[in-house]
Amino acid sequence: MSETIIDYKTFLKNNKGLTVTYEKLIDTFSKTPNKTQVKDIHIDKELEEYIVDIIFATRKPSDYGLDEIEDLLEFGASPRATIDMFKAVKAMAYLRGKDYVTPVDVAYIAHEIMRHRIVLTYEAEAEGITSDEIIQKVLETVAIP
Repeated sequence: MSETIIDYKTFLKNNKGLTVTYEKLIDTFSKTPNKTQVKDIHIDKELEEYIVDIIFATRKPSDYGLDEIEDLLEFGASPRATIDMFKAVKAMAYLRGKDYVTPVDVAYIAHEIMRHRIVLTYEAEAEGITSDEIIQKVLETVAIP
C-alpha cells in the first residue's frame, strides 16, 4: 500500500528517541480502531477531487501546468494509488484524532502512497531525480481546495 524510507544511520544514531516513538505508537494503536471507524471518517467532495487531481497530474502533467516533469515520467500513478490514497488519508485523519480529512492529511501521506507507483524515465534517473521530487512538485502545483 505504501513505501516508507528509513535512513538507518539516522535511525541508529537517534535510538534514544526510539522509546518515545514506540510508546507513542503503542498509545496511538491502543485506540484499537476498526475498519468501520476509519471508513466513517468524512472526506469532502472537493478533497476527493483534489486527490484524483494529484494522481492524474502524474499521468498527464501538462494538463496541470507541469510541463517540466512530463519528460521525467514513464508512467504515472495507477488507479490503485487513488484507492489507497483514499484509505490512507482517512486512516491518517483518524490517527490524528479527527473525524474528517484535511489537505494536511493528503500532503502527509502522498509520498508514501505514490513513491513506488510512479515510474521515472531513464533520463530522470540518470539526472538523479527521485520520485519524491516529482511528487513534491505535483503537490506544490495542484491547487489545494
